[in-house]
Amino acid sequence: NGRNVSEGCVNVSRATAYTATVRVPYEPGTLEATGFDARGRAIATRTFKTSGPAAKLRLAADRTTIRPSRADLSYVTVEVVDADGVLVACANESSLAACVPPTVRFKLEGAGEITAVGSGDPTDASSFHQLARKTFRGRATAIIRPGSPSAAPPRSGKLTLTASSAGL
Repeated sequence: NGRNVSEGCVNVSRATAYTATVRVPYEPGTLEATGFDARGRAIATRTFKTSGPAAKLRLAADRTTIRPSRADLSYVTVEVVDADGVLVACANESSLAACVPPTVRFKLEGAGEITAVGSGDPTDASSFHQLARKTFRGRATAIIRPGSPSAAPPRSGKLTLTASSAGL
C-alpha cells in the first residue's frame, strides 16, 4: 500500500529451500515483493492484491485448437474473480467467515466429452468424472477430449465448454 514493511537482507540457501520469509501484518490492499541480487539490483518483483467479492468466472484453455483425435486433450482452467479480474481465493473471504468454495458445474457442447474435472484440493476425494467440482484457492480445471469412447473416430468441429456457479 505504498509503504515499505521490510528492509534488509534475508538469507536464502538450501536450508531454507531458497525461500525468503518476511512476516507482514495483514491489511487489505496491494503488497509488492522485490528480490535483489548480491549487488543490490532488483531481479524479481511480484505483486499481490486483495480481491473484492466474487463476481464472475474466467475460463482459460491451454490452447485454442485441439486435433480431432482421442489422444489429444485440452485443459481449461476456471477461476473465480472479482469485478476487476483479481483471483478470489475463497468466494466469501471478505466476510471473515470460514471459506466456502463455490462449486463450478461444467457442460460441453459439440463432438467431445469432459474427460475429468479437478481442483488440486488434496482433501477432495470426489470422483474426477463428475461434472461439478468445488474450487480450491479459486480454481478448478476441466479436461476435454474430442469424440466419445463409443463413436467413430472424432471429427473436426467446434467444442464449447460452459462453466457456471450459483451467483456468478
